[in-house]
This record gives sequence, C-alpha cells and structure tokens, in this order.
Amino acid sequence: MKVIIKPNREKPIIQNHPWIFSGAIQRIEGNPDDGDIVDIYGNSGEFLAKGYINQKSQITVRILTKDKNEKIDKNFFHRRILNAINYRKNILDLNSFDAYRIIHDSADLLPGLIVDKYGDYLVIQILTLGIEIRKNMILETLMDLFYPKGIYERSDSNIRQKEGLLPYTGLVFGQKLPEMLEIKQNGISMLVDIMNGQKTGTFLDQRENIRESALYSKYRDVLDCFCYTGSFSVHSAIGGAKTVIGIDMSAKALETARKNTEINNVSNICKFIQEDVFDYLDNCDRKFDMIILDPPGFAKHDRAIEKASRAYKHINMKAMELLNQDGILMTFSCSHHIDPLLFRKIVFSASVDAECNIQIIRILHASPDHPINIAHPEGEYLKGLICRKIP
Repeated sequence: MKVIIKPNREKPIIQNHPWIFSGAIQRIEGNPDDGDIVDIYGNSGEFLAKGYINQKSQITVRILTKDKNEKIDKNFFHRRILNAINYRKNILDLNSFDAYRIIHDSADLLPGLIVDKYGDYLVIQILTLGIEIRKNMILETLMDLFYPKGIYERSDSNIRQKEGLLPYTGLVFGQKLPEMLEIKQNGISMLVDIMNGQKTGTFLDQRENIRESALYSKYRDVLDCFCYTGSFSVHSAIGGAKTVIGIDMSAKALETARKNTEINNVSNICKFIQEDVFDYLDNCDRKFDMIILDPPGFAKHDRAIEKASRAYKHINMKAMELLNQDGILMTFSCSHHIDPLLFRKIVFSASVDAECNIQIIRILHASPDHPINIAHPEGEYLKGLICRKIP
C-alpha cells in the first residue's frame, strides 16, 4: 500500500518532519484501511518513508521510519521505547523525583503516544488511530520494561476527535490507583490526581521551572497566578518566601493545593484564593516581590493568536505594575501557536505599557524529559522568561 506525494512536496519528509498533510498527497494506492502502515513515495518513484495512515485526519500520515525494511511490530515499539527510557536514565537525576515523561510523542519518534511515569504507576495517552490499533503491543512492552503496579489511560485529549476516536479513560492494567497519588518532585512531596487532573495528572513539563522558583523566592512576597495544585507556591515557600498567595478558579485544584502545603509544612506561608486571575490582577491594591504567571494555553489555533496575544500582554502588564522594584516575574506561555519570539515581543510590549524597565535573566522551556524534535517545531509549546524589574 502506497502514498504518492505531489511534485515538490517531498521536502518536509526528506527533512524529517513527522507529518504528511492531506494536501501534499497526490494519490493513495492499494486501498489501505485507516490505521494501516503505508509506504510513502515521491512523485518520481523514490521511497521516502513509512508510517500509519488515517484519511479522516488532516494529518493523513504520521511517519514512523525512513527504513524501507523496518517492520512496524512489537519489536519496533520495544526498540523505540527502550531508547527513550535509556535517554532519560542518562540525562535525569532520578534521585530527586519519581514522576517524569517516558515517551513524548514525535520527539521520541513515536507520534501519537504519550507515556508518563508517576511513582510505581504509568499513565498512557493515545492521540491517534495508528497508535490506538497497536495499543496492546505497546502496553505489553511497557509491562515488560517497567513491571508497574498499574497503567492508567488518559486518552481524553480533543486531538482524538480529529482522528475519528472517542475519548477514553480508565485502568488498563494492574492495581487501581489511589484517588490522590503522592509523588516526589525536586525532593518535595506533591499530591496528584491522575484520574481527573490536568494533562496526565499534573504539569510534568514545568518540573525544572518550578524548581527555579525556589531559587528566587527567598525573603519575597510571592503571587502565584493560575496556581492549580500549588507546585510553584509550595516550592516558593520552601525556597524561603515570606508569604505566598495562589490564585486559581478551580475549587478542587485549590483544595489539593492546600493539602500540598500541609504535607510540606508550609501552610502558614501559603494562602489560596478562588478567583479569576484577570479580575484579581485588575483589582489588586498591593505590591509583590515576585509574581508567577503560568496561564493555560490562550491560543488553541492560529486564528486565536491575536486575541491570545492581547490576553498575555494584559496579564504581564498588570503583573509588572504590581511588582516592587527589583521584583522577579516568572512568565510562561504553553501554546505552540505563540512562538518564543512572539512571546518575547508580547512581554516587551507589556513592559512599555507598564512604563518599567525589564531585564530577562533566564530563558525557560520544558524539562528535558519533554525534548523537542528539531524537525517538528509544532512540538515546541512551552516557553518562559524570568524577568527582573530594574529599579
């Protein structure tokens, strides 16, 4: 079964981009079923790659290999998963945390697959039909390599709808998870709700940035906006903050945040308020020495970039106005539609409107267990800056 690419549309494939869009395809030969493995050929007949097809999706083929003779079977997934595991064992200090990403989609050359480790449990997220069809061999490989207590599936991303798949969550192997699982992050205990929390339970991509907050918080009054379950708040308090105020709209997330302060003995330092962050920033009548902005992704698609840019600018401008001189701003965007250059321009524009001088003292990105495939810029979603308000 073959997919023939239109003339002059082979370049992204040759340059290792993992996606083939429907508009790049001239014709499909052999009548493959959605989810089948297909060979990809250029218009002049040269073999380019091999991947799985889904004609329901605008991303019609996702590339798995450029080796014509490589079989896509259980051994293939075992090799790819083992390679990803070995990288993380080599690069990460696993003595200080027990929750991290094992498989990061196309960055680990397994498009459509996310696997996270939370202590003795694994959480799997399947985004595409091609991976869904091969779920059992992937689960068998994970069981062989990890011997987990349990594997929980959190395939509830909206991406599945574009693949013609229904959302699914549930235990797929082993012991039932506790309602709240205690994990270790940067040597600090944190409670995580695997079954109902954000992403696969929490924001593992922010782990090293959260650790950074503790390096800047000493003797400071800290405001943690969009605080969720309090990771930045707890780390800031342990880092020596005088006070921490966390703001979030979710009552359930704030309940967990309070529990996290209690198990880390910083509940006397941290206070949480259920309120819309925009409203809080607009009406706040006090100053802070450090402000953390970790909002949800405001730009879900290209059409939302302009509106999202205005929202990012507004919260950054208000934060700068509320910062004391010599104050620290940690600010993030998790939308890949807002690229790093645009994000920096937004923060610059906010500083102009706030009439203050800002230094960038650190450039932040996702933790190294969330690598970026250099041929797949769409995978670079999380970016952040640590800024200082110059007196």
